[in-house]
Amino acid sequence: MIPSPYTLQVRTRTSTTADGLGNVEAVWSEPRPWRVRQIDPGQSAEPYLPNRDLSSVEYAVHADKTGEVPGEDDQVLVDGDWFDVDGKPADWTLGPWVNPAAGVVVLLKRVEG
Repeated sequence: MIPSPYTLQVRTRTSTTADGLGNVEAVWSEPRPWRVRQIDPGQSAEPYLPNRDLSSVEYAVHADKTGEVPGEDDQVLVDGDWFDVDGKPADWTLGPWVNPAAGVVVLLKRVEG
């Protein structure tokens, strides 16, 4: 496959609990490694749409299609900050023609402030 020189950390939401005020808080698993090809600045169109806040930080992560790929309920550690997986990973191995080397793209998002 294509070289994957970078390793990120992934954690999965295992459950939720309520604090003393009734606010729901996530309980996370221990982080696990995820080998990736590249980490790109985000591709969201939201900052260019009217009435959108520019406080979101986004990345697009490219990787091989393996069992390590995070899902929608996961978070990924990039440069010391946890980012939520934004939607389902895009699986490029299925087309427009079958190509296992095409891999997946996982969008990450975090809102600041």
